Amino acid sequence: MNISNDYSPKLILLAKGFSLLLHPMLLSFFVYIYFIFYYLSIKSNPWILTGISFVFLNLLPIVTFIYLKYLGKISDLDASNREQRIYPLILGVVYAAIGFGSLYIVKAPPLIQGFMFCFMTNTIFTLGVTYYWKISIHAIGVTGPMAALWISGIHTPIIMALFVVIISMSRIILKAHTIAQVTIGSIAGFILTYIQLHYIFFI
Repeated sequence: MNISNDYSPKLILLAKGFSLLLHPMLLSFFVYIYFIFYYLSIKSNPWILTGISFVFLNLLPIVTFIYLKYLGKISDLDASNREQRIYPLILGVVYAAIGFGSLYIVKAPPLIQGFMFCFMTNTIFTLGVTYYWKISIHAIGVTGPMAALWISGIHTPIIMALFVVIISMSRIILKAHTIAQVTIGSIAGFILTYIQLHYIFFI
């Protein structure tokens, strides 16, 4: 990604760090860990649920991006080019769908199934938008888990808003997105996830 000199090298480095720390794949895994081992305190095969979430939300997408970068199908691991995001997003939908099916088969609790379901449907939404516009995947990937945490009882609006501002500003500083793209992504991620968990999975 070519970044101009509008910002200092230290600020750009900080933005890259926040983009990595608040990456959707990384954040989703930690939220799953919280749900499985703390919020729900699942005693029956918790590591199976953890393994399913890790494989389909983390391992396979990461390996896919690295392989596509190796093949030259994407210019960088963020798939900064809008057109290059289509194929990885399609695979992301497939991975999440298989993950959801796996969680359904092992009779995972509704919140665990629902969280994976939201990743599938939110990725479908992102894919549809990406055909015409470059919405922020980072923003959707941060506010989606926040909605799941909110609906499970963690009501910390100031902290959550701070995280949204940090990831949004980081993506803007890195010239990955515009203000409109991170704003729409942030709103869509939270609303879509909240509606699905509440009205489909009755959480």
